[in-house]
Amino acid sequence: MNRIYLILTLALISIQFHCSKKLLPAQNEINSTAPILMTSNLNLPVKISRTELNRVINKVVTNSFSEGFTFDEDYKIQTKISGPLDIQTINNALIYSIPLQIEISPKGILSKLKAKAEIEIQLSTSIDIFQDQLLNKTELLTHRWISKPILNIVGLSLPIEQISNFLIKKYKTVICTAIDETIQKNVKLDQIKNSITKYFKKALFSTEDSIIHIFASPQEIALGPMSMTASELVIPCMIYFESVISETRPVDLENELNFSIRPFFENTSTFDIQSRIPIPYIEQMVRENIENQTFGSGISQLTVKKIQMEGLNQTMIIHLELSGAYKGKMDLFFDPVYQIDSKSIQLEHLKLKPVSGPKMDKIIFSLVKGIAQNKLKQAIEEQINLSLSDYVNQVQRMVHNTEVMPGVFLAGELTHYEIKDIKFFNYRMYFNIHSILNINAGVKQIDDNLLIR
Repeated sequence: MNRIYLILTLALISIQFHCSKKLLPAQNEINSTAPILMTSNLNLPVKISRTELNRVINKVVTNSFSEGFTFDEDYKIQTKISGPLDIQTINNALIYSIPLQIEISPKGILSKLKAKAEIEIQLSTSIDIFQDQLLNKTELLTHRWISKPILNIVGLSLPIEQISNFLIKKYKTVICTAIDETIQKNVKLDQIKNSITKYFKKALFSTEDSIIHIFASPQEIALGPMSMTASELVIPCMIYFESVISETRPVDLENELNFSIRPFFENTSTFDIQSRIPIPYIEQMVRENIENQTFGSGISQLTVKKIQMEGLNQTMIIHLELSGAYKGKMDLFFDPVYQIDSKSIQLEHLKLKPVSGPKMDKIIFSLVKGIAQNKLKQAIEEQINLSLSDYVNQVQRMVHNTEVMPGVFLAGELTHYEIKDIKFFNYRMYFNIHSILNINAGVKQIDDNLLIR
């Protein structure tokens, strides 16, 4: 295919459509409307392993208390996590118990003496979204001393009660604040919104000739109730969006992205994309294979001088200009029908209608019918189904271990797809591709640079 020639042809056709619309016969679309643009719903369980979650919280606590702190100017206190975290979830809240090892040393000449203790604190981090703002709050729920600090020096005793109260107060203010600030630093909804909107402004996929593209517009991103398994934290993420296959981005494909919290989550995802293939694109592909070709033999030879295509509702209309054994014009009518077994679109219910020229005998009529049923039908079906095949392959590649952002990988499968609502409108062939996906996202590593230091 001569790509530059095809692009110029489509551009000229588009200009003529808008200026005069004389290239193709006028369509009676008074009572015709485009198929409804369906909304896709990607239900994406985002999975973070317990190991990575432990590492991140350990890092936050370590960063928060790296320099230690002083009690009453007399005691130096150091804190570090002493074991794995016990993490649970309740709806949109994380409940986690952190075992902390505490080391207390007096200042002055006895600074080398150390008293060790261990305490377990239980924290709760709740997450909500209100008017596209992330609301998170970490609170200290309970604490218990596993072993209290003891310093066995004659004449020197530790003020246990005062140190205990001091530590709990510190944990309430320092750890809780550090965790909340880390979440706010990592999850900036305004920046996420701008990044996602910018990302979806460009085509998600293009055909090899760079003429037909997939465009999408996100509507909403929602979080569902979190859950905890033996090995990972699962954060349900639901992404709602509209998508279209077209040569240019449709002006009506524009949504305002919002964020929300939802109380439910479904395991399967639906991916609905509306194809709006320009008829001139299909027409040009067919012309390259059929136009100016001679069929038949002897006195029954026919040449297809010109092809024009249009469509109305569920029917494709092909205008043929013939020369040779028959000089005249003829219209062919096909109904594109989706075949579930072969997962392809096939042209059925062929009808022929002479428009101008002499009376057509049976031999010429059979020859024209043969051209329609074989050459034309095959060329059109091949072009339409090639676009469908490109879409399926692109979706399969997308859900197969694809890194969508640093450290975050998609994994899943396309379990089913079918074509619905085939219709011709505004010189385009519309149809909706309905797909069902099982898909999840694994967070292999959280960037340490985004943690509070």
